[in-house]
Amino acid sequence: MNTYTINVKNFGAMGDGTTDDTMALQKAIDTAAAQGGGTVYVPASTSAYPISSTLFVEANITLYLDNGAVIYLQDGSNCPMLSNKYRTSPDQLAITDHHISVIGGVWDGNGSRNERIAADGNLNAGFAFFGVRHLLIRDVTVNATVLYGIFICNWEDVKISNVDINQTNLNNQDGIHFQGPGNHAIVEDIYAYTFDDAVAFNCDDVPSGPYATVGDQSHIQIRNITFRKSLNGIRLLCAKHSLRKVTVSGLRGEVTDNVVALSNYQLGTGGQFQDILIEDVKVDASGAHCNFMNEYGGYITINDHVRNVTVRNVHRRDEDGRATVRVQSRADIQDLLIEDVITYGDGLHSEYGAIRLEAGSKVRNATVRHCKLYNNPELAGSRQLIDTAGSRVGMLLMDSCMIHQ
Repeated sequence: MNTYTINVKNFGAMGDGTTDDTMALQKAIDTAAAQGGGTVYVPASTSAYPISSTLFVEANITLYLDNGAVIYLQDGSNCPMLSNKYRTSPDQLAITDHHISVIGGVWDGNGSRNERIAADGNLNAGFAFFGVRHLLIRDVTVNATVLYGIFICNWEDVKISNVDINQTNLNNQDGIHFQGPGNHAIVEDIYAYTFDDAVAFNCDDVPSGPYATVGDQSHIQIRNITFRKSLNGIRLLCAKHSLRKVTVSGLRGEVTDNVVALSNYQLGTGGQFQDILIEDVKVDASGAHCNFMNEYGGYITINDHVRNVTVRNVHRRDEDGRATVRVQSRADIQDLLIEDVITYGDGLHSEYGAIRLEAGSKVRNATVRHCKLYNNPELAGSRQLIDTAGSRVGMLLMDSCMIHQ
């Protein structure tokens, strides 16, 4: 890889908040690409660098924004701010773009003045990558995108670290959204204020444009995520494919619906979750936008076919009565471990167990260990720690569990 470094100011970029800098920024990127790769440096300037169309990067390019540098999408541009040049599609999954890095700066999507659908038919996003290998996004702030903050389809070896996502009050705004196929991803140290899923890994999904793909996903680490009143926390979704070897840990902050959901989103019943670990969760969840009996009606919700899932070290103050761990009626689970889950039961809907296995669910080999429920003595009735509610449980082992009145 060439270590060639260029400054966008040398290609006419103004950064004055008025001049359209799209052509100057793209020329700098293309020049680095022509040299075999390198670093494109965007210095802090007197104001933002306005752009009116997507910037395209390709293999061996590092786009480095200085502290204080801002790229701003102009009114009516209706496009992603950044994408890769050689996009894959459902008909052609070969990955061409690789070793791409986006480091530093602020990317402002001006979402209130742009449309949800891009000119090429794709759903709009701040960053939109289709077919990438060895992608790094680090130390970046993404503000006010019209739909997704970061959208990645067909991927291998992706790391997203120390990213701040700030969405505006619009519907269906995921923060970071991965769509299959893909393997080996790390998403860490994320600060998310979103109006849908803060982080989503979806093997399958509703149609989302001509470049969008679906497929199996595996070897995923999601860690140290702080929600700032996000609607949903972490979504893992598969309906026709497999989602394997996922670790979710270190969740903090506040959401208004579910914290973690394993779901098929009613897109099919042939999916398979396998080797899922959810641990170290201490998140406030109000349930303010939640129907208790729909697929979001739980703090941690599991449905569909799952093999080997562990939920441990979860501390939750229940203010709405939802189950802390909810196994839905469609779930079919082989090997479930719930360990060190503590629920402080301040909720008013005490008929729901803190751990709820719903009627119709199938659970083979379930272990509930070192779990505690603290009931509110001022509420009428006594809430259960575990509520099987007519589920079909092959074997249930409970060890060192307690209810405090």
